[in-house]
Amino acid sequence: MINANVQKKKAKGLRRRIILALFALIIIAGVYLFFTYGSLPYAVITAKNLNSSTLISIMSQKVNSAAIVNLSYSGSIMINSTDPEISFSYIKNGSQVQSYLKLRQIPSLVDMEATTYLNQTSGNGRGCVIYNFDSHNSTPTPICKDSAYPYSAYTTVLGYLFNLTSVGNISTSNYGLRTFKGQPCYFVSGTGSVMANEGPFNQVGYTPAVFIIDTCLSAQYNVPLNVSGVVFLKKGFLENGDSISFNMVNSGMVLHGS
Repeated sequence: MINANVQKKKAKGLRRRIILALFALIIIAGVYLFFTYGSLPYAVITAKNLNSSTLISIMSQKVNSAAIVNLSYSGSIMINSTDPEISFSYIKNGSQVQSYLKLRQIPSLVDMEATTYLNQTSGNGRGCVIYNFDSHNSTPTPICKDSAYPYSAYTTVLGYLFNLTSVGNISTSNYGLRTFKGQPCYFVSGTGSVMANEGPFNQVGYTPAVFIIDTCLSAQYNVPLNVSGVVFLKKGFLENGDSISFNMVNSGMVLHGS
């Protein structure tokens, strides 16, 4: 009888130690995930009514709070059999913010470049659009506009592909922890609608389109390490309809200070 009680106590003690060990592992795993993937997953999971605006707000917090930022991306946009180039950079030093966007070799369209400058303290900005900037036949003249919203220059440039004011019905889903080129990141995918320019397809005007987009956000800085997606023009969508696919990869990332 004594032996049976001793064995029961030993079994009970063993179960307790196993439970405590498992609990410790869970805590350790939680701490590892938090310090590896940062606060982004927590912010996304706990956000109410998560949509693209909320996600962008969460993503921009570290960029806005950093004193020095240098981000750059490069990639391509596949339009039918062509493969136009796209590049983007964002530079911040204190209250001074500059950004550059280039689109090259777009079918049926000229090459374009948008540059912006913004003083976040004064709110003064300047946005410029340069057409055919890679031409050897002439020196292109930038078309500039002083504004508190210099990023409207992007609307002009990207308007040759999409009507950005028509972007809507955006929803995000499929969250998960991943790595991209060895860097921990948080995967997010989404869908939405937009009016697409038919110019690259030798047509005139805009047509309704739907898009799918995937990105993996840096666990350290909350900014995209890569962005890829495809836009399906609804005209003939089920019968080999036209589409625009794109892929951009972070080619440089520095954030310092607060």
